[in-house]
Amino acid sequence: ITFSSGVQTAGTCPSDIHPDDLLSRSRAEDRAEFIYDRDPNLVARFHADSGNYVLKWFGWRHGIHPYLSPTFPSRAWASWLCAQALKKAGVNTPEPVWVYTRRERGRILENLYLTRAVEPQRSLRAVLKVAPPEEAIPILENLGQSLARMHNEFSIVI
Repeated sequence: ITFSSGVQTAGTCPSDIHPDDLLSRSRAEDRAEFIYDRDPNLVARFHADSGNYVLKWFGWRHGIHPYLSPTFPSRAWASWLCAQALKKAGVNTPEPVWVYTRRERGRILENLYLTRAVEPQRSLRAVLKVAPPEEAIPILENLGQSLARMHNEFSIVI
């Protein structure tokens, strides 16, 4: 349990994106090039001179969650740490760029995670729908090997 107040951050917000444009959910929505999801989390794509980015601005699933937030790390930090472990395990994952959590008396007020966008943007489901079996099988084998590496790494980390 934490009752601390303040900001916890890692990585660096790109110099051509003003942090205030990301820290305010409404400003982030206005600046977004494309919005993937709005409820309860905002997941949005941004373009900047330094590249394309995806922001996940974590929202609350239930009204009690802000009051419980002093009892757990922010979901943005969990995502940041998971991405670091995945990269260490050799899993190809979006590059983590910046994580930001602001707490007041332990309660999480802002909670966001920024990554580089993956190009091209296609879900595994979309790829497998159109891939012939000779292309789908190596993709699934690679996925299985990556998951095995990830589980082996996490068993060490945890």
